[in-house]
Amino acid sequence: MIPQDQLVGGRIKALCELLGVSRVRLAEMVGMSPAQVSKIENGSQRMSPDIAATLARRYNVPLDFFVHHDPLTEAVVPTFRRKARARVAEQKRAARLVREAARVFSRASTESNYRPFEFTRDPDLLDDVEQVATEVRRAGGIGPEDPVPNVTRILERQGIAVINGLDPEGGDADAVTGISLPTTHSQRPLVAIVNSAPGAVARFTLAHEAAHHIWDNDLASPMTSTKDYREKRAHRFAGTLLLPEKVVRKRITEGTTLRSYLPIKADYGLSVGSIIFRARDLGVISPDRARSLQIQLSSLGWRDPETEPVEVASERPLLLKQALSRVTQLNGMALARYTGLPAHLVRYWMQLDPEPHDAPAAEVIELSALRRRKPGLAPCPKEEGQGPTGPSGRAT
Repeated sequence: MIPQDQLVGGRIKALCELLGVSRVRLAEMVGMSPAQVSKIENGSQRMSPDIAATLARRYNVPLDFFVHHDPLTEAVVPTFRRKARARVAEQKRAARLVREAARVFSRASTESNYRPFEFTRDPDLLDDVEQVATEVRRAGGIGPEDPVPNVTRILERQGIAVINGLDPEGGDADAVTGISLPTTHSQRPLVAIVNSAPGAVARFTLAHEAAHHIWDNDLASPMTSTKDYREKRAHRFAGTLLLPEKVVRKRITEGTTLRSYLPIKADYGLSVGSIIFRARDLGVISPDRARSLQIQLSSLGWRDPETEPVEVASERPLLLKQALSRVTQLNGMALARYTGLPAHLVRYWMQLDPEPHDAPAAEVIELSALRRRKPGLAPCPKEEGQGPTGPSGRAT
């Protein structure tokens, strides 16, 4: 039994966000009054070991869930790459998951002596988005006009952890695409794809979220519009990182047909829509031409990345797994105690199959049942190695 003075009542908020339920609902399901739950959460009443044990059993979280708490991570304003239709509950759950993942990675990375993420604060360089992207490419050993074969590995080599599939319960698959917690309080950042996404979307989203860690640390309030200048800057960085200006000017003109964009997608690993946006941003094509191409995309049914021709290979993150393997050997019980999270959730982040004893007990109420979603974990993405090939698997 964990001593009472180690239990953190504020973790009730985290549990509610993870479950997607209100405090009233949580209180009902464990036979407590809402007032009692609120008092424990705000610290006016201490959480007893019995209450912690009841909550842990009922909601299938380790007892250590109520011990692990990082106030600095809790205070960071998250950045989302999301659609307008994203519901508040989905955003809260994504934010909770990334807070837990960031807390876990920061600790494991530090204790494993992995390199911290350090980027120049030179204001002259930071004023030039194209030059910053060029520097990141150079640091990753990527030639000035070469494709980035693996965005995930570029970020991980800089000390940024990646999760490709943060939420095992899915939901509205692309309502919230990417999320991160940019802050100067930690040099162990993490960026995440919320639900497993097509390779081209995932690569662009990871680059977009990495931009927030370069420019947008410690936001005072959330960014609420895709038209925010910081969102536009992150888009431009991602476009530049993946598709250098010289390549755009060599391969695209005002008269380039829509289907002629597909070989560029195959070589450089970003969606046709993103390539059109990049060409328009550079003035290589006019706004009218970009609009015409987008209309053609819609008429062909290509606005959905799942149906757009040319598959871009998925990327498999390694850094989180490597850091945790050093401190837990990836054993289920050790993972749960170290992270304070269900082992099957952490293993999902690492794209490992659940261990048999990680599966939720039959009498435990599933999170998905509370949130009216399909039960069980989504299948882990299969590894698709990059090797000496480009993003689409074609030789470069």
